[in-house]
Amino acid sequence: MKIEKIHVNKIKVTFTPDDVIEHNLTAAAVKENAPRIQQILMSVVRRAEEEVGFSAENARLMVEAMPAEDHSLVMYITRLGENEEIKDALTEAKKRFRLKVRQAPLEEAGLALISFESFEDAIRLSRFAEDFDGGELYYYNERYHLLTESDHARRFSEFGIKTTDRGVCDIVCEHGKLICKNALKTLRESF
Repeated sequence: MKIEKIHVNKIKVTFTPDDVIEHNLTAAAVKENAPRIQQILMSVVRRAEEEVGFSAENARLMVEAMPAEDHSLVMYITRLGENEEIKDALTEAKKRFRLKVRQAPLEEAGLALISFESFEDAIRLSRFAEDFDGGELYYYNERYHLLTESDHARRFSEFGIKTTDRGVCDIVCEHGKLICKNALKTLRESF
């Protein structure tokens, strides 16, 4: 993670692709403002105070998050002041958000990614799914990941963690090691 001070009231935080996967960060998750995202943001703000002198004590913050082409996530955190400043910052954020081109979720492409804690979980799934072949098995960030059709993934979710986030999938497919194609059949026949 890299923190840059843009202005006295604004910082830019860049999460690497590994950070994105480790924290399961997406622009949509940041927008939802879930408690786990709030914890991550507070940690970032504390670090920003130490590293670049960005103080957010007793201040309202506006957070903008957007995925980058290299599968990192760029987040702008702005300390808000007077009402007019808040309106201007929100207007600017809305303009940028509308202009951003979004990739379709994996489900629209008919795909899903299932992440496994261990290789044995992937083998168990292959035995369970005797009537299914296909899928691609990847190894990335000390986990195994199966890219499969989303219809199948609904039945497979008890064996691992399902995601339909295209950014996470793109990172795994681009930076992970492809173990095998036609993974379900290959695992079933080999183990």
